[in-house]
Amino acid sequence: MKLRIKLKPMPEVNMIPMIDVIFMLLIFFLVATQMKQEEYAMVRLPDSFKALIDALKDEKTKPVILNVHPIDVSPYEVDKVNLTFEQLVMFLREYAKHQWKPRGEEALVRIRCDREAKFVQLQDAVRACRDAGVIKIYVAAARTKTSL
Repeated sequence: MKLRIKLKPMPEVNMIPMIDVIFMLLIFFLVATQMKQEEYAMVRLPDSFKALIDALKDEKTKPVILNVHPIDVSPYEVDKVNLTFEQLVMFLREYAKHQWKPRGEEALVRIRCDREAKFVQLQDAVRACRDAGVIKIYVAAARTKTSL
């Protein structure tokens, strides 16, 4: 006597509802996420460096981000304030005086230089740090793709 074996059909997973759920999650996160694009109003900032120093004093060892732009007049920017070389040296002296701690935490400056800026401007930024007594300096550079 021959046994009849019934072959059960293989179960299939319907992918369409899963794709719909993924798209709904993607849309939800795109709408719910705050995009980090801040708008800055055109405001005439005060000439005093005390406001910058006070803002930086609140944080323990927050580095100063010094941007070097490829312009000839006031090429240095700290916290959205354009500075000349002399103003930069005065600001860094005040910052170093308020940031220095006896535990070995020194003032920290991170220099970000535009690739179109002149080398002399970067050199002057490092010299301003030296004149102000800042010894911890980081220079940021963009990574380039290299072919091996």
